[in-house]
Amino acid sequence: MANDDEDRLSALLLKWEEAWDLDEDISVADLCANHPELEQALADQIKLLKSMSWMKQDAADDDQDDDEEIDSLIGETLAGRYQIDSIVGFGGHGKVYKAFDPELERHVAVKVSKSIASENQTDELLEEARRAAKLKHSNIVAVYDVGRHEGQLFFVTELVEGQNLADLIAGGRVKPSEATRIVSALADALQFAHQQGFLHRDIKPANILLDHQGRVLVTDFGIATTIDKIEDHRGGTPGTLPYMAPEQIAGQVQLIDGRTDIHALGVVLYELLTGELPYLGRTPTAVREQILLRQPKPLSSLNRLVPKKLEAICLKCLAKHPADRYRTAMEVKQAFETPDSTSIAKIGLVVLGISLIALSLIAWRPWNGENTSAESKVAAPLVEGGIMFDGIRRILTPVMNSTLPLTIEAWIAPSDVNNSENQFIVGSDVPGHFGIGMGIGKGGHPMAETVRGGIDATRFRLSTNRWSHLAAVFASDETRIYLDGKLAATCEATNVPEVESPFVIGNLGEQQGNMRFTGKLRSVRISSGEKFKGEFISDESFTTSDHSEALLIYDESSFGGDQIKDLSGSGNDGSWESIVN
Repeated sequence: MANDDEDRLSALLLKWEEAWDLDEDISVADLCANHPELEQALADQIKLLKSMSWMKQDAADDDQDDDEEIDSLIGETLAGRYQIDSIVGFGGHGKVYKAFDPELERHVAVKVSKSIASENQTDELLEEARRAAKLKHSNIVAVYDVGRHEGQLFFVTELVEGQNLADLIAGGRVKPSEATRIVSALADALQFAHQQGFLHRDIKPANILLDHQGRVLVTDFGIATTIDKIEDHRGGTPGTLPYMAPEQIAGQVQLIDGRTDIHALGVVLYELLTGELPYLGRTPTAVREQILLRQPKPLSSLNRLVPKKLEAICLKCLAKHPADRYRTAMEVKQAFETPDSTSIAKIGLVVLGISLIALSLIAWRPWNGENTSAESKVAAPLVEGGIMFDGIRRILTPVMNSTLPLTIEAWIAPSDVNNSENQFIVGSDVPGHFGIGMGIGKGGHPMAETVRGGIDATRFRLSTNRWSHLAAVFASDETRIYLDGKLAATCEATNVPEVESPFVIGNLGEQQGNMRFTGKLRSVRISSGEKFKGEFISDESFTTSDHSEALLIYDESSFGGDQIKDLSGSGNDGSWESIVN
């Protein structure tokens, strides 16, 4: 489609949406009277928006005229399984019920559409539900099931007892510290979803829940789309107007990615801190113009207690062009954790005072001749970037454990080195048999598992605040493990495992649900042969060094969807999967 046609299509779609918001459904023929060639494309977009509207309906929207119809499902059993107990919320396009699932003996939330669904719609929704069900994260409402009852579609999710963020905002502004906590948790959830290849595209307070313990959860991932669909122009641009990004409103599908959700995150943060939306208008057209062309008021002009740091973060999220926003949701979270210049100045004065005291004490301390070279080393940089492994997902690779000798290496920053269990960064174990792998022992020591046993370099300890290069060489005569290019420990050689299995990143092995890795991984490489025989300087980037023997290389650029791109040229792409205990 030519650019001019895309612009016309966007304008026609906006016109239809404005009428739809006022309960008027303008026909495609009327809209395309001067451009009949756009009828089919417009009809497809409208059909998509209509099919999503019932799932986007806010659970808190009341419609008192529907009392009679609402009562009709209470006491019913949907799809022979879900026993409807009570109404949670309802609106013009759908209703949300509390129900009981006797098969798993738990209460669930069931969202039911008013409209009658076709077989094709049900099949498409089932496919999306299966994909959304893979998003297992502590800050994402779990999707359990989808089905059809007497022609009506229904969606089954985790039941969250509490309130949504819209209710919280209705009670007034929240403290900056609470706003930071909430948006940081949302950023965690979005980072995870984006790494799985999902875009939400409708982040708003009504889709953010707070349970009774204060846990933050994103809901309605059932209407999310995948990056692949966006790239193929099959994902549409549904959203809720005040929270939509400029590229959504302009129909610039080629610009829609994770940064579109980051824009909505900025709107939510703005609303939490000021009690107002950044873009206001009396009509949908006015709001669209504000989002596309106008800068929001400074947060400090609406709430003088908003810290400059939070204002800067919020306004960067709200940048008009995606390239001017944070690149990833993880960068948003890291921005919250970075001290602002005022704090740094205060810390600097304290440190200066302590340093002067320390220097005065050192001047009186006799030199004992001890080697302090370890303390005098230049500190490694703080951890930035990387892919977060949260203990509930891992990467399945096609590289098998039957190739020996072998070298595994990775740049990692563990989140916990005091874990009571061993953590495996890369593993190929099989329950009842022996495999090979590399990880972190109890207490944060580098370790490797071999067919005959393993090694734990207890005289070394990994750091949680910097990147560490960990490597294990499974050689013909011995097994060696290295930390930052230094030989840490050795043990006897390994044999080819009794059972062939693929290497898994972030876990001990394909059939293992425990001994998982939690922390950041910047890159990983599996190579045939003994890559290291002595001490070495660790490659900062595996892709720019010699990797002629590499079977697999993944780094940050590999992550962007369900498939993890192998950068070695060997074609060993991986895939995300959830860890099953």
